[in-house]
Amino acid sequence: MASSKVGVGSLYFAGAKSGRFPHISTLPDAGKQKPAHEGNVVEFLAANGGSAALKKMCQNKIKKCASCGKPCAFTLKNCNACGISLEAVEITYNDNVFMGFVFGIEKGNFPFTISMRSQTPEFLCFDDPLALTAAHLNVIPTDQYIPDWRFLLLNPTKGIAIADKMFETCATVMLEQFWSNAEFREKYFAGETPPTRWEDLRDIVNAGCNYPPSMYQLHLQFMHPPWVPFQWNLLTKDNHLHYARYFCIEYVRACLVKAQELGGSPIAIAEDTDIELLMDAFNEHGVNYDEYHSKNVRRTKQMQERFGRFVQDDFDYVALGDASKAFSPAFVAQEGKDPKEVQKDDAKVLNSYGRPFDAAGKNSNQYYKFAKKAEDITQFEG
Repeated sequence: MASSKVGVGSLYFAGAKSGRFPHISTLPDAGKQKPAHEGNVVEFLAANGGSAALKKMCQNKIKKCASCGKPCAFTLKNCNACGISLEAVEITYNDNVFMGFVFGIEKGNFPFTISMRSQTPEFLCFDDPLALTAAHLNVIPTDQYIPDWRFLLLNPTKGIAIADKMFETCATVMLEQFWSNAEFREKYFAGETPPTRWEDLRDIVNAGCNYPPSMYQLHLQFMHPPWVPFQWNLLTKDNHLHYARYFCIEYVRACLVKAQELGGSPIAIAEDTDIELLMDAFNEHGVNYDEYHSKNVRRTKQMQERFGRFVQDDFDYVALGDASKAFSPAFVAQEGKDPKEVQKDDAKVLNSYGRPFDAAGKNSNQYYKFAKKAEDITQFEG
């Protein structure tokens, strides 16, 4: 089982047993909210003039994983959901689902309904369907278009307020919906006493933004430990929290504060602003990406040790770290069991996304009730 090159290998738990892991129900949709715009993105664009600016809001530049179908950032070498190589995958474009949420568009390749955690006229918080951790949230602004975190530097003061509110929104959801549930807390949060303030989660969670993003609307990923086994296995192989792509909220906020002190970003911000040049510019002003990133990764590992409580009894198999083969707990090879396929089922068992399911297995997702018209959304500016 050891790597032929370095003499060391790894295993992770796979085949999560149904009924062993608690789930947190999403917000109820008593009014059965309907989509604000029936049809798909193409029809929405046609009905609203199809301007270049609006079209840009509604699409992403991606590499689509041929194995699991996940739309990945075009700079990634491996899919950050299943780990398969993306080297030979061509760059394409797909629907910006997050803006589909904002506009209340009915569907794309699937319904644009949301595993809802919190919704206001300004922010939308929801479960990540490809959760990396036991509780993985995303939050997006819904009253303005901000392609990625770099654009917050156009107005650092406003940017700080948005970044802070995004974190507060997720942290409040985490306390009120996840930490408050005794069964979930016992299984996933090591039975610890709940924090008393949302600010207390700053030292626990991993929160940040990717550049380039897989969805071109600013979103904060809010990942509360523990990481689930398959995804933790990928992280140990540097296939999550990618260097020079993942920007923890502490670094983003430090850049915004420094830009505020400087009277603006140290270099011009535009769509083609090179991220490494931006990192270098802030490094020259004392905001060192390497320090923030390495500290964030170290803390992530510490929190996994603190909160991780996964046991073999809750899983049917163990799998090789390269996801090539599955074994019974007694290390008997399980022929016909592809760990990558097992992972798809595990994601449903371990994730609260769309809960509760009805008798037919349909999720409880809903449409955003504060959906915006095309003319309501403006580009974030300085």
